[in-house]
Amino acid sequence: IKTNLNKKYINVYVSGRVEKPGILRMTKSSLVNDALQISGINALKGKIKLVRYENSIIKTTKIRYQSRKEKGDISNPYLRDGDIIVVDKSPYNIANEILTEVTMPFVGIYSTYWIFN
Repeated sequence: IKTNLNKKYINVYVSGRVEKPGILRMTKSSLVNDALQISGINALKGKIKLVRYENSIIKTTKIRYQSRKEKGDISNPYLRDGDIIVVDKSPYNIANEILTEVTMPFVGIYSTYWIFN
């Protein structure tokens, strides 16, 4: 009991487009969907990746988020201690960032024109 061989909790790291990124302490029977829901997955999410260190190899699995997926399914696997979940940007987010970068100088020029006019 004192050796901690059969831990009750695991630590999982969630990053990317979630409301509360960071380390989560979860029960060892937790699923990817549980971690995403606790972290507050964004409606405009992109691809989701599960990064896992397995047999001295770093394995990355792309996951398609579906809130009602079966437990242990390929899209909703059980988590292990040290897993990393990354939620990427959606194409909409990327397009919005590019549009903002391109139009920002023109907004400044237009605003300055109206101040002096």
